[in-house]
Amino acid sequence: MAKGSTAVVVSNILSYLCLIFAFLLLLIYGLKYKGPGGKELWFNGYREQNMLGVFITLWCAVSYFAKVVCILLGKCQTQNWSC
Repeated sequence: MAKGSTAVVVSNILSYLCLIFAFLLLLIYGLKYKGPGGKELWFNGYREQNMLGVFITLWCAVSYFAKVVCILLGKCQTQNWSC
């Protein structure tokens, strides 16, 4: 690993954990919302446009996970993150 890579790995792991937490929080609040009238059980569950933030956050978390794994395996160059 390159010099200073411990800080890079730690920051990427913290970023990954923050994104997972944000994903779970958005998912829980998105699925608990019962609509404007408060009576629709899955108001956002079948409206993908309302859940777009959840999907984007999950995609970012998956990319950070791939980045962390790539660095920990030692097959990643820290300058351009190409695995």
